[in-house]
Amino acid sequence: MKLQTLLDPQAAALQTVLLERVHLVAGFNPRFQGLTSEEQAALLTPEALGGLVASMQEVIPETGVPRGVIQPLLVRPLDAQTYGVIAGERRYRAAQLAGLTHVPVVIRAVTEREALALAIIENAQRQDTDQITQALAGFRLMSTVSGLSEDDLVKHLGALRRGQAEDTYQLETLLQRTYGTGVSTWSQQRAKVLALLPEERRAVQRGKLSAKSAFALLKLKDRPEERENLLQEMLQQETSPSAEEVHKEVSRRLAEERVLAPSPQIRLKALLPKLKRLDPQRSEEVDALLQRLERLLS
Repeated sequence: MKLQTLLDPQAAALQTVLLERVHLVAGFNPRFQGLTSEEQAALLTPEALGGLVASMQEVIPETGVPRGVIQPLLVRPLDAQTYGVIAGERRYRAAQLAGLTHVPVVIRAVTEREALALAIIENAQRQDTDQITQALAGFRLMSTVSGLSEDDLVKHLGALRRGQAEDTYQLETLLQRTYGTGVSTWSQQRAKVLALLPEERRAVQRGKLSAKSAFALLKLKDRPEERENLLQEMLQQETSPSAEEVHKEVSRRLAEERVLAPSPQIRLKALLPKLKRLDPQRSEEVDALLQRLERLLS
């Protein structure tokens, strides 16, 4: 996929078309990234779209004509007669509710894969996108452009940051143009979002927890049950705990575990009496291990 194809504003045509010729295509709304179907539906109810509908129906005093859709929909040709929405689903649905017959559109003749990338880039310009949704969309964008899996993408970003790989997919340019941040930020900070559990992501998206507080829970990655319990405890509090408070609680629990856990020397001492009960073959194996341990300690 050529980056210039995605970022070149000249590769588009502005027209006004019949609304009935425009159709929604499933999976092209990055704003829904990480949201449940119920949460997605809540963003598209007539009540949620009421303000947008009202603005479209507002009459322009000078002309007496309804204002209509101010920002064009971004679409791509599906066939000779119809267009698929790349970006602007809420505007499209509001136009239907407002009873509009025509809508302005910007037409991009792109492939389905390029259309998905454009949808994410368009959505990245929103000011109200939370850090989790933005990060998930950004990694989806890079995966779409590069064709790399999520795991391979994170490894590639790390190699780029360390100067151990060529920026074949122009990810630095893509990230800077789209988000104003580069490979270094995404390989170190934004990549943490991928390690969060779905419940932790949703807590941040709903404003119940800050991203920094959620990242503090990553230190409990080897203790999933305790990590989940701590998250629930925080969500039940009247006010969200600060990242510093979460860090302190996680550190306290980890320190407590180190105190309670017996040292390797104590565990080994407890196992020594069992040597007398070993059969000859197992006894020889243990002797070989002890000799190796002796050499390591000498």
